[in-house]
Amino acid sequence: LREELDNPFFLLDANLLVDPRVLAAMAKQRPPCFMVQGNGAYPPPWRVGFLSPRHLSLGNEVLKKAARVSLRTVPAYDPELRGDAAPYCEKMHSEGDLHRGWRLLVDRVSKRSGNVVEKYIDPPIENWIVRTLCDTAVTPTQVTLLSIAFALAGASLFFQGLFFLAIFFAWIAIVLGEVEGKLARIKLMAPPIGGYEHVAAIFYESAWYLAIAAHFARAGQAAAWGVGLALTACNIGDHVLETLFMRLKGKKLEEMSTFDERFHLIGGRPSIYLLILLAGLFTGVLFP
Repeated sequence: LREELDNPFFLLDANLLVDPRVLAAMAKQRPPCFMVQGNGAYPPPWRVGFLSPRHLSLGNEVLKKAARVSLRTVPAYDPELRGDAAPYCEKMHSEGDLHRGWRLLVDRVSKRSGNVVEKYIDPPIENWIVRTLCDTAVTPTQVTLLSIAFALAGASLFFQGLFFLAIFFAWIAIVLGEVEGKLARIKLMAPPIGGYEHVAAIFYESAWYLAIAAHFARAGQAAAWGVGLALTACNIGDHVLETLFMRLKGKKLEEMSTFDERFHLIGGRPSIYLLILLAGLFTGVLFP
């Protein structure tokens, strides 16, 4: 018990919304120290303290002796979000602050890189679902299972030739996949499949390609299976190369330069493929 009482601890207000990266940065310091805003004010307003029990007897004197760690020294780059996200340490005083806090919280768990659909179309829907689920007992695991169910239902619909409905179900599966990650980060819960989300992506994306191939093969298109298997092989190869690049460089390809990031807006991703397929279907309806 005495050993536990001697351990350093964090000191912060109960109404403080704090980035986990701030706490991680503070935990690497030697107590006593305080996280400050770094806005030039003096004495600097502190937000988080990292102290040992023996410092409690010093009272306000500890503020004079403690080291100061600026919020600006916490790295903005977050590998999990694949981009920069400024660390936050904000006090919530009112109902308006709570709404601002939720917007901040949801924004800071959203991945930065993405294609044009993932960046401009999906986020409002994803964020609304995440905000709705945060106050419930729904877990990321349950969202993942629902995502897989929609993905498999989409594959079944592709096989039956109900392409418009299949695209809708496949798109819902993609959205729920992002919701699962955001919900896990907000609730500080481990994602159900950890770092193996591309394994699930390979599984259901391949199911879609092969289901489409099976539909057209059943309709008498001799080359359908060859095309479907080639797409599946290319998709698996793409995921493997992406994983190897990430392990080698510590970043994804789209994070390496501005050109890569902009090219990724139209890069080969399931949501882009679904958009192209949808455009082809509408073209076929309008110009049979």
